[in-house]
Amino acid sequence: MAHQQHPNTSRAMLSWLERDPQGAALLRQAQTLSRLQDQLRAHTGLQLEVCGLRERVVVVFASGAMAARLRQQAPSLLRFLRTQGWSLEEIKIKARPYSPKPAFVIAPRGGLSAKARSELSTLRTKIHHPGLAQSLKGLLRKANQA
Repeated sequence: MAHQQHPNTSRAMLSWLERDPQGAALLRQAQTLSRLQDQLRAHTGLQLEVCGLRERVVVVFASGAMAARLRQQAPSLLRFLRTQGWSLEEIKIKARPYSPKPAFVIAPRGGLSAKARSELSTLRTKIHHPGLAQSLKGLLRKANQA
């Protein structure tokens, strides 16, 4: 689940970055990489990542198959970026290492002990927060079914 930040918090962080010379430079670099990435994605239709721009060389990450395709298109991509105002000499395409998604391992349920169920039941009767009491009720119901 992605963490959603409050817009005011994001603005405050940007303000802090802008006030610090190194932060401002970092922010400008991130904005430049983002613009470059957006243009390349729009032009190619591929989900690639621009991860560096140094000394007129842009470095792009893509999955293995996409990286191979982009390497073949590198000269035309370079021409396209130059027409968009980028002063570049080279595009380096790097394959993002393949990392299969880990399989989920479901641990066997041991259930709650009788003592734990009793303590949670007592706690549920003493809690005044309706949401928490409801959650404990559901937990106890599942524990009793196991």
